[in-house]
Order: sequence, then structure tokens, then C-alpha cells
Amino acid sequence: MECVFNICEFWGGIGIGILSSVIVSFITYFIVNYRNKDLLKRKFGKAEGEYSGYGFEPIDRKDSTKGTKWILNNDKLSSAKIEYVKENVLTIEHITLRNKFIWKGNIEMESETTGSIPWLYVNLPKDGEKDQHQFGHKRCIIRETDDEIYVYLIGDKLEGYGKEVLIRSK
Repeated sequence: MECVFNICEFWGGIGIGILSSVIVSFITYFIVNYRNKDLLKRKFGKAEGEYSGYGFEPIDRKDSTKGTKWILNNDKLSSAKIEYVKENVLTIEHITLRNKFIWKGNIEMESETTGSIPWLYVNLPKDGEKDQHQFGHKRCIIRETDDEIYVYLIGDKLEGYGKEVLIRSK
């Protein structure tokens, strides 16, 4: 019995196998990566747009329900612009109508409806020779209805700003 074994064919087969595996892995990686980016853009990019901001007022209820109830105030307090950046990151620029102060922040979405915003005022007036700095952290909740998108902003209690909702028509 004669063995028909060629070492060149053996190493050539291994080389072709490795090369084809690497090529298929790269193709799969780019297809999955593109699909994930597209999925994240559709998921979080729906919040992108120009918003009007309104405050809330507490309702004093005498019924048996627990917790504070809130009603939307009809006075426009602010305007905001939200833009999609990448993956689960959005930016927000918020302008208070009363004093024209602007704060900016990055919204990092933890789920499709909740996120957190570290923010910083960018145009506070000088206090004598020194710049004023004001910054903080907010939580946000995004809710979508058939007609509108709501972005609820909930600030730290230390800030004293309370709750605000940003509303955009679709």
C-alpha cells in the first residue's frame, strides 16, 4: 500500500481554510456591526428634533391614591434641540426663555425610554472678574404617543428646578 500524501497540498489546504475563515469573519463582523448601528439609530434617533418645554404643578388630591400627582402647566418655559450622535448617545441644547440661559448635555440612554444627562450652563454671565459655573445631573424619560414625543426631565432636588417636559409633534 502506497501513501499518497503531499506536504505542500496539506499546508496549502490549511492556508486556504484559515484565509477563508478570516474573510468570512470580517464580512460577518461588518454586516452585524452595520445592522446594530442602524437598529440603534432607529431606536434612539426618534427623539431627535426641536422641542418646546413646559413645567409641572402638583395637584393636591384628597383621594386614596398614594404619591404626588402632577399636571402640565400651559406656559412655555423653554425650547430644546436634541440630536442623535451615535449608538445610545444624544446631545441636548436647552434654552430657558425667561433669561436666555443655555445648558448643554449628553443624554446617555440606558434603555429605549430612560437615560441620564450630565449638563453644564454655557452662557452664564460673569460675577465680577470670575466666570460662573453651574452644572448637574438630570434623568430623562422618553415617551412616544401617536402624535407626539415627550421627554421628561427630572433634575436633582438640590438644584431646585423641579420637573419639566419637552414636547415635539411628530
